Amino acid sequence: MKPMINIKYSSGHSTSFCLCPVGSKAVVSADDVNSLAVHTFPVCPAHLRVLQLAEELKFALEGQICAEDKETLLRQMPSATAHSLLLWIDRRSEISVNVQGSGNGESYQERLSRLEEDKESLVLQVSVLTDQVKAQGEKIRDLENSLGEYQHKLKSTEEMLQQELLKRSSLESQKLGLMDEVSCLKLKLENMEEKHIKSWTTEQVCGWLEDIGLGQYVSLARQWVNSGQTLLSATPQELEKEICIKHPLHRKKLQLSLRAFSYKTMEKSSELDHIWVTRWLDDVGLPQYKDQFYESKVDGRMLQYLTVNDLLFLKVTSQLHHLSIKCAIHVLHVNKFNPNCLRRRPGDENKTSPSEVVQWSNHRVMEWLRSVDLAEYAPNLRGSGVHGGLIILEPRFQSETLAMLLNIPPQKTLLRRHLTTNFNSLVGPQAQQEKQEFANASGHAPLTTTAKVRPTKLGFTNFRQLRKLKVDESADYICPMDTGTPPALSGTPKRTYGSFRGISPNLARDSDRLEKVGSKK
Repeated sequence: MKPMINIKYSSGHSTSFCLCPVGSKAVVSADDVNSLAVHTFPVCPAHLRVLQLAEELKFALEGQICAEDKETLLRQMPSATAHSLLLWIDRRSEISVNVQGSGNGESYQERLSRLEEDKESLVLQVSVLTDQVKAQGEKIRDLENSLGEYQHKLKSTEEMLQQELLKRSSLESQKLGLMDEVSCLKLKLENMEEKHIKSWTTEQVCGWLEDIGLGQYVSLARQWVNSGQTLLSATPQELEKEICIKHPLHRKKLQLSLRAFSYKTMEKSSELDHIWVTRWLDDVGLPQYKDQFYESKVDGRMLQYLTVNDLLFLKVTSQLHHLSIKCAIHVLHVNKFNPNCLRRRPGDENKTSPSEVVQWSNHRVMEWLRSVDLAEYAPNLRGSGVHGGLIILEPRFQSETLAMLLNIPPQKTLLRRHLTTNFNSLVGPQAQQEKQEFANASGHAPLTTTAKVRPTKLGFTNFRQLRKLKVDESADYICPMDTGTPPALSGTPKRTYGSFRGISPNLARDSDRLEKVGSKK
C-alpha cells in the first residue's frame, strides 16, 4: 500500500494525497486538479500547511461570501500578496498546460497506439530492406562467380593466343627459311637452264615459247630452230624474218627472256606473268588498256623495261596515263615487284601516312573519297589512272587535278575547298610543300586531263640505228632504274618513299621529258 495523507480543513472538507517516495522526495498526485497535475516536492509540514490554506481559501470563496464581499476583499488585499498569489497560480496554470500540450491534444493511449503503429511500420520497412539486401547480396555473389569464370576464360584465351603467336612466329621463321631455299633452288635452276639451253632440242625450244606466252610462233620455230643455241645467237632481224615475230613487244619479250639466260640474272619481275599485269591495270585505274596489254603479252619483266614508245604502241597516249603507269611501276620497283604490294581494302582513315597512301590502289582512293563525304564523285575515278603512287609521287598532281578528274564544277568553290583540305591532309605537309615548290618553279606547266604524248619523229638514218640497238641500250624507259637510288628506295624503314625529289631524281626528269616529247591540249 502507498502512504496516504488526509488533510481536514476548518470547513469540514478534507483532501487525500498519495505519496510515492523517490529518493528523499515524494510524488504527490491530486485528483482535484483535473487529474493531470503531477508535482514532486519534499514531504514537510510547511508544504502541507500551504496546501491546507489554499483549500480553505477555495472553500471560503465558494461558500457564503457574496460577489460584493469578494470585490471588497480583493481591494483590501495588499498588492504584494495578490501579486505573489497570481504568480504562484500562473505557474500552476503553466504546469497544467505543459502537461496537456505534451501530447499535442492526444491522450496517452492514443499516442501509445500511434507509436505502436509507427513501430510496426518501421519493422515492416526493416524487413523489406533486409530482404532487398539479401537479394542484392545474392546478385553480388552471382556476379562475382561470373566474373571469376570470365577471368578464367580470359586467362585461357590469352594463353591460347600466346601459343598461337608462338606457332605463327615459328611458321614465319620456317617460311623465311623455305623462301631462302626456294631462291637458292631457283638460282640453281637458272644456272642449269643456261647450261642446258644451248643443247635444247627443237621441241624443248617450242615448249619454252609456249610457257612464256608466245605459242603462236611455235609452228615457224620448228622449221627454223635447230637447238637452243639458235635462239641465243639470233638477232632481232633474224627473229622477225625467220619466225615472223613482227610484233615489236613480242620480239622484246623474247629478247628479255633470252637475255636473262645469257646474263644469268634472276629478276623478281620475271615471276609476274601477263595475266597478273591485266589485274594490275585494274588496280592502277586503267582497265581500258587490258586488251592491248594482254594481246602484247606484257609481263612483269616487260613492265620493268617499258618505254614511252612501247606505251604509245599500246595506244596509251594520255600524258596523265603515262605518268600513272610510270608511278605505278616505280612503286613496284620500291617493293621489289611484290605482287601484293598495292592496298585495296580500307583501313583506319585517321591514321594514314604518305608511305601508306603511295601503295593505295584506284579502288582504295575511291573509298577514301567516300570517307570524306565525296561519294557521289568517286565513280568518276574509274579509268582515270589515279592511284596512291600518282597522288604522292607526281609533283604536278594537285588537288585541282583531282577536282577536274572528279568533274567537280569550278563554281562549287566550297566543295573544291573541302577537297583541297582533305587532299593536303592526305599527302602530308612535306609533300604539300614540295608540290607547291614545283608549281612555283619557272617553266612549270600545270597537269591537265587532255594533254597527249606524241611519238618522237625519227629520220630514216635514226630509224636504222634504233633497229640495231639492243634492249638494254634504250634510255627511253617509262620508269628508268636509278642505280643511285637513295636509302628511301632501298628498303630503309624510316623513310620508305621520302620526298619527291629524294625518291627518284628520274621522276621530275621524266615528267619534263614527257612534256618535251610532246604534249598538246
